[in-house]
Amino acid sequence: MTLTGQGLPYAQNQEVTMSSLEMVAYINSDRRSKAIDEGMDFPCKKYRKLSHSDFTKKAPKVLGEGYAKNFVHPFKNEQNGEIYQGYLFPKREACLMAMSYSY
Repeated sequence: MTLTGQGLPYAQNQEVTMSSLEMVAYINSDRRSKAIDEGMDFPCKKYRKLSHSDFTKKAPKVLGEGYAKNFVHPFKNEQNGEIYQGYLFPKREACLMAMSYSY
């Protein structure tokens, strides 16, 4: 059986994951929606734009230094070819990280 998620097919037994790049895009999208709903520009003082580097610094604090290392997944910048630290989170850890930005 094949399921689809975010427009991409995946096998039923395959673990659902979300990259740190996708997490930052999701969080910024959520913040943008909230700002617009409140008649504000984005970014603004209340709804700041999250950077990937700030997100990657927070992951070990939320998940624990030793545990976060299990999800390290480097990403290659397509424009300059450089490799950057990132994460590839299973569903549970992605939810924990998203919740850490929801208050």
